[in-house]
Amino acid sequence: MQCFWSPVQVCGLIIAYILTAIKFWSDENKVMLGYLAIPLWLVIMLCVIANAGALRLPLAVVILALIAMGIYTDSKEGANAQKQAKKPALESPGTYSSIITSSNTYGTNSCRGLS
Repeated sequence: MQCFWSPVQVCGLIIAYILTAIKFWSDENKVMLGYLAIPLWLVIMLCVIANAGALRLPLAVVILALIAMGIYTDSKEGANAQKQAKKPALESPGTYSSIITSSNTYGTNSCRGLS
């Protein structure tokens, strides 16, 4: 069984991905580059497994287990990030709500006409 692409083409894909990641790496593009890495890893995995000979099945099991652990870890980190985003941040001095509450700290009524 031959690899779908030749090793030269796979190396070309790896180099192209690395150059793309270097050029476009930022917080906004991080997710997109992660999605672009999935087909790359799939091609690498298929080529390595196709050329593994007698170790084809154990190698496939190990690689699939690593992929499953990566997906689980990534989803767990995403859930933790969502929990952190939902927590209210502590107010820093000078914010609008801290100015409003600090202006009425001495028990005086700021609307003198209503008292």
